[in-house]
Amino acid sequence: ILEPALVAFEVELVNGQTTGSVPVAPFVSIAGGRDWKEGLRGRCQLGDFDLAERLLNLHARGSEQYQDLASEMEIQLADERAATARVGEHCRIELETAHRLGLVDAPTYDALDADLAHARASERKDLSMLRRELTEVATKIAMAQGAALRAVRDELENSDIDQEPRARITDLIEEKEVATARAYLDLARRKVALPTRENPPIQLESIFPSMLDRLADVVINGTIAHEIAQGGDVGPLSWQEVPSQHRPTVRNAFLSWLELAIKRDPSSHLQENIRNVAAVLGIDLVDNIRPEELRPTRVQPRRWVEFSGRANRRAPVPQFGTELQDRYQFLLCWDHASERNVREWVNEREGTGGVFVLYFGLAQLSFRQHLADLGRRPGSSRPIALIDDATFL
Repeated sequence: ILEPALVAFEVELVNGQTTGSVPVAPFVSIAGGRDWKEGLRGRCQLGDFDLAERLLNLHARGSEQYQDLASEMEIQLADERAATARVGEHCRIELETAHRLGLVDAPTYDALDADLAHARASERKDLSMLRRELTEVATKIAMAQGAALRAVRDELENSDIDQEPRARITDLIEEKEVATARAYLDLARRKVALPTRENPPIQLESIFPSMLDRLADVVINGTIAHEIAQGGDVGPLSWQEVPSQHRPTVRNAFLSWLELAIKRDPSSHLQENIRNVAAVLGIDLVDNIRPEELRPTRVQPRRWVEFSGRANRRAPVPQFGTELQDRYQFLLCWDHASERNVREWVNEREGTGGVFVLYFGLAQLSFRQHLADLGRRPGSSRPIALIDDATFL
């Protein structure tokens, strides 16, 4: 197990090399130690917990230090499994997104989905091998995407269509919307007019991704409340155009958002904080929050709040307006919860219509898209309005 030549051979395999061009020395220093304890630590660092377990049983079973070393290794294994599981989940979301966009066809999707099903970290201890398998899946996804983009570009280049639809299809390809690009290309070939684009009521491209990038450098704390009251600026945020009579409401809503982000356990202020936050989201509370929502619970990364309310402005989407029948559900999320966690938590709650997810932190564009992709799975029927720091502020 400690043989340096074996370590070198494994490193060559990881890098796809068969000659001496790989950086062997750092790995030998980790896994080729002079005693078995050093080798045990090295194998754990590399993710070879199956070999580490053999080392431990070989050298320490029956000794006084066995249980301590075994417990330490189990803790490290659990942490590394969780990290590897996140990598696997990211690969799965990337695969499903690529399939939705038409970048991966059905046979390729089925094959890669089977590979991901095999590469699960829940029981395996050979995590270094598991990571290699996930890397191979990610590489195959990237190769399939590249091939799909090249193919549709070639089709467009060799097609006799007018300039206007050609430009629109080119934009779709640049955005990797291959499925839509192919559908539009078929229409253009048949001289059928492409669907007209509707201008959204809010120009999101003026907010994202520039707002997210600039907000990443802004410290969200109580000093912002002063700028709100004065109609000032903080980074990309500006309250100059907020009428002076509305600034106290906006300031109170921000302070409530900040307190909700910091204090997870319900307090005497929970109802008031939810009231202030809901008001700027277009909802007025008409009764008290359910008593069970106010009871202290052990600290968790999520909390549900349900209440009766009335819209103080027209909701553009029925799932967050008329279909709710004045009954609103807020899901509060902390600790930068993953897309899958948010979707699973939404699915665990019964109800009709949409769910308002208060996500304390910044949700990047990829997070939003992946969350939407997860919503297309069977059993994920409830729509989500994701309200993070950027959206709320």
